[in-house]
Amino acid sequence: MRLPDLFRLVVVFTILGIGQQFVQAETLRVKAMKSQDKRLSRELYLLQNCEADAEYEGVCRCGKALLTVKSEQKASVNMMSMTMKEVPVINERVSKRLLLSYDNDVAKPSEEILGEAGLEIVEDYEPGSFLIVQPVRKMTANTVKTLLRDDAVLHAAPDYLLSVPRAEVAEMVAASASSTSRLEQNPAVSQHHRCRHRHGSGLQTPRPSRQHVDLPGKSWLRFL
Repeated sequence: MRLPDLFRLVVVFTILGIGQQFVQAETLRVKAMKSQDKRLSRELYLLQNCEADAEYEGVCRCGKALLTVKSEQKASVNMMSMTMKEVPVINERVSKRLLLSYDNDVAKPSEEILGEAGLEIVEDYEPGSFLIVQPVRKMTANTVKTLLRDDAVLHAAPDYLLSVPRAEVAEMVAASASSTSRLEQNPAVSQHHRCRHRHGSGLQTPRPSRQHVDLPGKSWLRFL
């Protein structure tokens, strides 16, 4: 091989190496700005406005979204975010499932469009007001745009991971034990409880509930 040819090869590989650096993908943890579309949560609104090859990795426990984008797209993602931080490796639990709200009196989201969007139904709550779906392939801006073609989808949001700090759990358990103890020490209440227990219905502890951040008025509780 002649020296000029070898020189040309070195130049070509150098250029390719530099180009590869520019297209290197990076994962970002972002807190998206407020959605300008009432049908989308802030995370999905951000994804919708990303480049076509940006991939949604889910939401973590802190409520922030994880996106994998090319290096040159970081600036545009940063402009649409309140905070942004690079994540070298995703080593935490994330949720990629979505919560789709709909009006049961009108129509349920089309399984055909869900299939086109690359989503499958995980849970269908009866009598019907929302579905939980999960991706069967990469979630991109096209996933969101396809989903919005279905007018039955009133709102789409991540299936956020909710958790209770251990200290609060300990306080709840202690308070519950204290209340039970006081009730048992009260002869009248204790007798009433035993009587009801014999008939198969003891004192019922109210189930805790939490409002889903993107579904006003809808009780939503998940212990994960």
